[in-house]
Amino acid sequence: MKNSNLLFALLITVLSGFAYRIQAQICTPFILGTGYYDVCCTLPLTYTVASFSGCPTTGAIYTWTVTGGQVSSGQGTPTVGVSPNPGSNLLVTCKVTVGSSTSMPGSISTVWTGSQTPPISAPDYFCKNEIYTICVPASCGMTGVDWTLPPNLDLVSTVSPFCIRVMPATSAPIGSGGVITAQATTTAGCTLSASAPKSFTIYEAETPPAPSGYITLDLDSGDPCDDPVYVVNFHTTHPYRNGYTSVSPGIVLGGNHPIGHGGHGEPSEPITITVCNVNLCSGKKSCITFEVDPPQPCFGKEEGQTDIEEPGTSIVAAVNFQEDEAVSVFPNPSDGRFYLSCPANTAGELAVFDSAGKQVTARKFESWNLSDSITGSPLPRGVYFIRIRMAGELITKKLVVQ
Repeated sequence: MKNSNLLFALLITVLSGFAYRIQAQICTPFILGTGYYDVCCTLPLTYTVASFSGCPTTGAIYTWTVTGGQVSSGQGTPTVGVSPNPGSNLLVTCKVTVGSSTSMPGSISTVWTGSQTPPISAPDYFCKNEIYTICVPASCGMTGVDWTLPPNLDLVSTVSPFCIRVMPATSAPIGSGGVITAQATTTAGCTLSASAPKSFTIYEAETPPAPSGYITLDLDSGDPCDDPVYVVNFHTTHPYRNGYTSVSPGIVLGGNHPIGHGGHGEPSEPITITVCNVNLCSGKKSCITFEVDPPQPCFGKEEGQTDIEEPGTSIVAAVNFQEDEAVSVFPNPSDGRFYLSCPANTAGELAVFDSAGKQVTARKFESWNLSDSITGSPLPRGVYFIRIRMAGELITKKLVVQ
């Protein structure tokens, strides 16, 4: 029984020591201090261990190290003064030793801003009817900040010498942008230049409309006939200005790329491209999808076919336009002849492209005669795209020849 008690005591001792070692490894000091300093700073910078992950600190010894400066006071204590080397960024690190165990190091960086006001902390966009707090980090040598706001951003209140509250002006147009600047006020006899401008855009919460446009695959790397990689680009005449438009995936491998190959010389399976208009204020989005065949413009060339045309580097891959009732192309599908219907006395221009992106025909018109075929001679069997530009609008439609 005595042996079992001894074994149990030894086990508790070992486990307790193991638990303490684990605790020492996860106990990391959290350091507070200035993030910036400038030419107006004449006093040592102060850094303090604000917390120790809830670990005991009785009898603790604090070991500080500095890159870019020197500890001028307080070594061994939770708070130190640091004298920076002028013009140097600082990295201040602290380890805490309790008994025989030493913590993982905690650190903080301080950036030298020279003679310029530190950068403005503000979002990249503001939502209408919402209030935001923007700040310039307090830097050694600064006493406050003078702000310059554009007309589409209103001052709501002053929070502190370094922070203000703002909101978009009621009359601010959706999608409009602006620039905020800040000029630090400093101790007597020292001046700092204005901060770097902070750009922003104004949006408003809504459910965005679905995108309307067409997809092109533009050669990014490789050769069309040798491991091509295409960037997916979305084109529209009505860009979404109350947020942004996303395209996923943004890269498509050519059908003859080793990774994207369909196998046995066959074209790869179609890829679904999703295009979304995203509203940042509401978090809502509206999407459309395109079915895109991975380009394989040189399919058959390796088998010695001589009628393969030189491939292009940009391919119109798919179209998803909201129908314009005033403009139509008919019949579609057809036997190779297409006719255009558009408002009377409308001038414009059109161009027809094959599925490889090669322009088949192009022409201008002052007014359109319904009896006049778009292409003159019949088009061979295949898929084509027609782009019609009139009255400042660009209309794209898909044509099929059976």
